[in-house]
Amino acid sequence: MPIVALKPSAGRAVLLPQPTGCCCPLAESRHIATSQGRVLPLVPSRAAMAWTFGRVDASQLGAIQAMEAASYPADEAASPENLAFRAREASDYFLVMTTSEGGHVRGYVCGTLSSEDALTHESMASHVSGGWHLCVHSVCVDPEWTRRGLGKTLLSAYMDHLRALPGAVRPRKVSLLCKPHLESFYAAAGFKSNGPSPVVHGADVWTDMSLDLAQG
Repeated sequence: MPIVALKPSAGRAVLLPQPTGCCCPLAESRHIATSQGRVLPLVPSRAAMAWTFGRVDASQLGAIQAMEAASYPADEAASPENLAFRAREASDYFLVMTTSEGGHVRGYVCGTLSSEDALTHESMASHVSGGWHLCVHSVCVDPEWTRRGLGKTLLSAYMDHLRALPGAVRPRKVSLLCKPHLESFYAAAGFKSNGPSPVVHGADVWTDMSLDLAQG
């Protein structure tokens, strides 16, 4: 679930470690044996990949909109118009993860500011410039790149990005809604559960989670 085209800020690159447990060094092998005895080609670019993080650029919206639609049920996904609005009006809070080589979008986190303490339909539907409460809408990784720990990498980079913002635009509180099975994922990043949210969005019940950015 996201001005004029802006140049992305200088991003930072992260090199993911090579997986362990292989019978031979990755640099010396192009294949890997599975537990069933099958031999599959190894894709080096996914075994050790460097990522760059930067503010959203208008040229990335097409890939982001496609990723949003592929990652969420139709009744939960943000519309292309909402994503474009968040990129245009709240670019400080829209971080994109791209491959360091080629600049391909592989994930993003976006949010908008509110001046209210609670997450409501109204507070999440707009962006209040100068607000102190950040409502995170999407934490999304390309479906073809899931199960590699990239969600944790992306969320960590996003929180670092928020803490590095100038005081005038740095939110004091960060909140989000998540499915119950993802509570532990966000708890590991410092978020605390506030129980079921009264917000109805799609068919499922959501958990309200928040983090005090000054302390977390």
